Amino acid sequence: MRINQPTTDREYQFTPQETLVSVTDTQGYLTYCNPTFIAVSGFEEEELLLGQPHNLIRHPDMPAEAFRDLWASIQAGLPWTGLVKNRRKNGDFYWVQANVTPLRAGERIVGYLSVRTCPTRQQVQSAETLYAQLQAQARQGRIRLCLHRGAVQRVGLIGQAARWLQAGTGARLVWLQAAAVAVALAPALAQAPLPLTLATAGAAALGAGWLARRLAVAPLADLVREANLLASGDLSQTVTTGASGSIGLLQRALFQLSVNLRTRSTSTFHGVPRTSMECCKSLSWFVFSRKSVPVTSSEIY
Repeated sequence: MRINQPTTDREYQFTPQETLVSVTDTQGYLTYCNPTFIAVSGFEEEELLLGQPHNLIRHPDMPAEAFRDLWASIQAGLPWTGLVKNRRKNGDFYWVQANVTPLRAGERIVGYLSVRTCPTRQQVQSAETLYAQLQAQARQGRIRLCLHRGAVQRVGLIGQAARWLQAGTGARLVWLQAAAVAVALAPALAQAPLPLTLATAGAAALGAGWLARRLAVAPLADLVREANLLASGDLSQTVTTGASGSIGLLQRALFQLSVNLRTRSTSTFHGVPRTSMECCKSLSWFVFSRKSVPVTSSEIY
């Protein structure tokens, strides 16, 4: 892992109103960064964009586990969120809450968009404690904690049991529905032979689980997939609608968001087609620059 030196004990703090935005290619080399990113990093724009890797601002206090988890997530096409301690050019440090999203051209990942905001002091203190633990266990060679999509998990059997107990909403819903049907059938089957009781209860539970998955879990999974595509800057995707209840409301809200973003992107660039990466650079600039007028492509490139 790259070690950037020297470092100081001075913290540089930016305001909660500021947002740092950057885009890299699939190898982690910077292709775009907004003025706030440049100012906070302490580097000149030319220093950042002349073929420099993003780890130019990596601080040696950051554990390797955090970046392993980050790359494992985004290379799998998933977003990643976590606190990161960065190093300025003069050695000072600053903390950010990083939100990294893959950028796509169709099904292919073509880069990564990173949007960083100012974390709270409580978040920073928690991250300092966790990262010190991760660094210490790496030095000792006794790995007890790991990160998975930004969340802390224990390794080994204890961690696997905890992950099973913390199954997603869909899995919990299926299990609860199946258990409820099995319990409801128990009195009616109490007098039946044991093999028939087990077979009937099992079939009913499986049927209830399948129905719950079809009616609730599958639409939620589709919403997550479509939201991730939208977050990656792929505005060509059509959001599924037509469900009823809360899922239907979520579908319509996500659909309206995609339409609004597509309209904003088109109007900002006068109808000129843009790639997913260009669109994300442009939208991130528009949303996070705090300007009151639309920006043009000449302000970005």
